[in-house]
Amino acid sequence: MLQLRPNCECCNRDLAPESVEARICSFECTFCEHCASRVLRGRCPNCGGEWLHFIGVGMGMGGGIALSQVGPRLISAPEGDRELLWLLERFFSRIGAGGLAVLLATGPLMLWLKFGGPSGLTLWFWAKMAFVIVALVGVVLHERASSRFRKGEASAVPLMYLAGRMAGLGIVLAMLCAAFTFN
Repeated sequence: MLQLRPNCECCNRDLAPESVEARICSFECTFCEHCASRVLRGRCPNCGGEWLHFIGVGMGMGGGIALSQVGPRLISAPEGDRELLWLLERFFSRIGAGGLAVLLATGPLMLWLKFGGPSGLTLWFWAKMAFVIVALVGVVLHERASSRFRKGEASAVPLMYLAGRMAGLGIVLAMLCAAFTFN
């Protein structure tokens, strides 16, 4: 688990543990929101860590959690009440997919810039990557099933359910493996 330091490492401003103003990089360097975004422009001076990867994690998890709430309501809603739910489903799907795209772009970049490539990485890293692939397959299957359901094909519902769970489990297990990989 990442640990927030009690003050900004740039301006020395005190940061309470529950503060929404605190920003932390992948190596636990801690900054206030002002220094992280305006002074440092999203780049940690201590380790070169990028916050963008963690924004991708947040987008992916947030979109997935929101979809886990919208999906069942969409499936059980009467035909006439589904339009708003379809808008929400599309919105949260795009947030989740955007987060996944950020992760797929920043992950390999971080691997080469911070760690000099894949050599020397532990088995936990490769397990993490396997779970990322499981999550990606789940997302793709869910999108296809969702498209079929939107066209009126009710038989796509079980696949939507299974693929959504597959994606969520893949992400959670990937995050667990990441904790063992980098600590």
